Amino acid sequence: MTNNNLIERKKKYLFKSLNYLKQYGFKNLWNYTKKKFRDSNREYREWYAKQTIQKVVLEMQRDVQFEYMPLISILVPVYNTPFEFLEQMINSVRHQTYSGWELCIANASPENKQIKNLLNNYIENDSRIKVIDVPENEGISQNTNLVLQIATGDYVGLLDHDDLLAPNALYEVVQSINKDSIPDVIYTDEDKVSFNAKEHFQPNFKPDFNLDLLRSNNYICHFFLAKRKLVKSLGGFREEFNGAQDYDLILRCIEKARKISHVPKILYHWRMHNDSTSNNPVSKAYAYNAGKRAIEEHLARCSDKGWVEETENPGFYKVKYELKGKPLVSIVVLYRNGKKALSNCLQSISELSYMNYEILVIKCDNINVLDDVFVENIKCDKIKVLKWEKSYNFAAVVNWAISQTKGDYILLLSDCVQIISSDCIELLLSNCMRKQMGIVGGKTYYSDNTIHQAGIVIGKENLPEKLFAGYPDLLAGYMHRETVQQNLSIISSLFMMIKREVYKEVEGFNEKLNEECSNIDFCLKVGSRKYLLTFVPSVKGYYYGQKDTLISKNINDLEDIYMLWEDWLKKGDPAYNPNLSFKFSLRKDEEKDDES
Repeated sequence: MTNNNLIERKKKYLFKSLNYLKQYGFKNLWNYTKKKFRDSNREYREWYAKQTIQKVVLEMQRDVQFEYMPLISILVPVYNTPFEFLEQMINSVRHQTYSGWELCIANASPENKQIKNLLNNYIENDSRIKVIDVPENEGISQNTNLVLQIATGDYVGLLDHDDLLAPNALYEVVQSINKDSIPDVIYTDEDKVSFNAKEHFQPNFKPDFNLDLLRSNNYICHFFLAKRKLVKSLGGFREEFNGAQDYDLILRCIEKARKISHVPKILYHWRMHNDSTSNNPVSKAYAYNAGKRAIEEHLARCSDKGWVEETENPGFYKVKYELKGKPLVSIVVLYRNGKKALSNCLQSISELSYMNYEILVIKCDNINVLDDVFVENIKCDKIKVLKWEKSYNFAAVVNWAISQTKGDYILLLSDCVQIISSDCIELLLSNCMRKQMGIVGGKTYYSDNTIHQAGIVIGKENLPEKLFAGYPDLLAGYMHRETVQQNLSIISSLFMMIKREVYKEVEGFNEKLNEECSNIDFCLKVGSRKYLLTFVPSVKGYYYGQKDTLISKNINDLEDIYMLWEDWLKKGDPAYNPNLSFKFSLRKDEEKDDES
């Protein structure tokens, strides 16, 4: 990455901040920024302290015998590692409560007598530690491939030479391996530790496997393990991706993996110091270009033609997929909120760059009257107005409306949504046309430029909640989740594109459920058929309806969902981490704070 690129990124961020300053004023900008950072580390430290496992539990773990006791080879390339960091790393492995491991080290600093003596001492005292000398430091990929050759484990795990494993890391991993039918790939949550390894901060609470998120950022990162045979069959690490060699390997592993498991616990501690990528992204700017190339090759192997762009946030990417042809898109708009709302909605559609569409406006008389004069004004070759004659039922209206459409792709759009992305249909369609895709959705804002929804999750207490609702569109949010494309379990029917063949396969919306439940049920049915549901943040619109965080405040309204999807709910939303709130924070009182 050149200095000019870095300067451009800083300019973009400065422009974004100034734009927010103009809209909300300095006080609100300062308060929001301060609020975002002031307590996060303190809150996490308090949370982490409560999660610390007692010694008696750790001792009990040492005696546990699993049905399958795999040998885990931990691969560590070492090069000029500070003595104290190296010693702490090795001890973090030796203190594991699961004993079935081997630590395989490639020492690319054999001339350093202090490191040499330290490693020799460990070898003499623990037969599970293996060391090979690398006379010439050829690069991290080449060095790791050398140490891979001496690994004999069922799985290999990647550990950086200055990082740390939690003492129960391997125990939790092996427990997950036994529970999840011996997966090919496993990864855990992680956090960062200070230079002296005494302070924990910036936790990365991850979702279960999320293809589109992985194509946006190497969120899997640490702690990553895969079957050794799989890694070797893929040829190990590739030197042309040095700097993002782990990203490239992860992408190649998940392409071949039969099963991918996630352990939602902080088990890896990434040390933060001046030379580490975690603290100083610019220190390894070349790695981001390597990451971009890794995604591009991954897309090609998956036959997903697309173009990868680096974003202003280092290490985060945007994939633009190829639009294959210009198929007819059927836009279904339910008229429910008055002529002004509908007029704005239709006007925004008319300004889109994609032209091959039809619009069906569904008139529901029991909700609102659409007078004849207004109908005549909006009629054109692309617009058809249909009247729903029966009592209002969201699912029934939508199913009937879709039966009247001709396109292979249907865009459900609330009349409260005014699209502001001129390339909206191209972005939704290029994603929806992907083979494994079922539903694609966009991001909506309130008129004050705060977020209405950035997707939906089933959060704490099994309540469906709008992600980042009420947050200003200034920063990228927790782990940039506000701004990156990712898979979700639920997409809002207010702004949703559906592939017709998938809609037919799941037999549409359930007409026995209320509106909230039918939306959730439809999405879960699609997801249960192994189709992806994707949130595309660059597809944007204003929402002029009621402000609300929850999909439904009355838990009784969701009773049918609890009955239909009880097993799914027990497992938890795979697009969401159980340690987080819907705004990706550990705070329990955040909603109250946001209102003040």
